[in-house]
Amino acid sequence: MSARIPISFLVLLLVLTGALFAQDAMPTPAQQPLAALNGVRWVGPTVTPNMLRDKTTLVLVYASWCPKCNQWSGELFQQLKTATADKPVVILAINADSSPSEMQQYITQRGFFGPNIFHGYDPAIPAKLGLEDNLYNYVMIGPDGAIKAQGSAAGFFPEGAGKRFAVPSALAKATNLGSFKLITAGMSPEAATALWPLELGGISEPALRSAQGKLAPGQRAEVETAVTQYLDARLAFIRERYKGEIPERIAAYETAAELAAAFRNAPQNQTARQVVEFMEADTAFKQEVAAKKAYDSSMRIVTENPRRRASVLKSVAKRFEGTHYGKLAAESLAADSP
Repeated sequence: MSARIPISFLVLLLVLTGALFAQDAMPTPAQQPLAALNGVRWVGPTVTPNMLRDKTTLVLVYASWCPKCNQWSGELFQQLKTATADKPVVILAINADSSPSEMQQYITQRGFFGPNIFHGYDPAIPAKLGLEDNLYNYVMIGPDGAIKAQGSAAGFFPEGAGKRFAVPSALAKATNLGSFKLITAGMSPEAATALWPLELGGISEPALRSAQGKLAPGQRAEVETAVTQYLDARLAFIRERYKGEIPERIAAYETAAELAAAFRNAPQNQTARQVVEFMEADTAFKQEVAAKKAYDSSMRIVTENPRRRASVLKSVAKRFEGTHYGKLAAESLAADSP
C-alpha cells in the first residue's frame, strides 16, 4: 500500500475522528440505543444497561463472511483491546451473521478477549441500531446513555504494512469516557482485571473476596486500598448530601442503604447504617422516597409508551401531592398543556 493518503480519505477520516466524541448526540433511528441490546444472545453473562452505567459503550457490529474484512479484522480487534485496556470503556462485539458456534471460533482465532469485552449474537442488531449493514459498523454510547457517534469501524491511517484504525486511536486519546468506581491509574493489570467485574456488577464483600482469590499479596493489597478509597468516597458523598434538597437527600439515603447492605463487615458500615436509620425515622422523607420510585417508574413507562404520559404523570401527581416528585409530575403535566 502506498504511503500517500488520498485527500478524500483524509476528509472522511477527519469527519470520523472529529465526530467521534462530539458532545451532542448524533441523530439515529434508535432512540433508546441500550434497549437495542434486548434479544442479543450473549456468550457469558447477560449485559444489562445497569452494568454500563458511567461507562462509554462501544457496540461493534460485525460479520465474518467478508474475506477482505477478515484480513484486517484481527488488527482492529487488537487495537481496540489495547486502546481500552485502562479506560472506562465496555466493548460489545455483536456478530450479525454467523451462528454462535462460528462466532466463537472467529473471535478465538483473533484473541479478542478482555474483562471489558463482551460477545453476543443477533442478526437483527443492525436494524435495531439503524445501521446500513452488518459489516464492521459501530455505535458509540456515552456515559449518559446517548449516542455520541456511529459509522464504519473500517477507517484507518496507513502505517507501514499495517493500519492504525481511527476508532481505537480516538479512544486511546479521549478523556471524556466516563469513570471507574474502583480501578485507579497506575494499578497493576492483574488488580484492574480482577476489579472489572465489580465495576460492571454489584460491589460487595463476597464479590471482592472472589476477585482477590487468585491475586498475589501485593495485588490483593491494591484491591483492598481501592475498595477502602471507594467506601470512604461513598461516605463523603452521603455526608455532603444528606442535609440537602430532597433529590440530594434521597441520593444519600440510597447510597447509605446500598453500602450498609453490601459491606456488613467494613468499618464504614456502621456510619451508613446510622444514616439509614436516621432518615427512615422521618415519615415525610419516606413518603418522598416512595414518590421518587413512582415518578421514576412513570418515566420508564413513558419512554416505552409516550401515549401514556398524561395518565401516569397525573397518577403520580395525585397520589403524592405535596411531595417533591408529586409537584414535579404536576409541573410536567402543566407544561404539556396547550
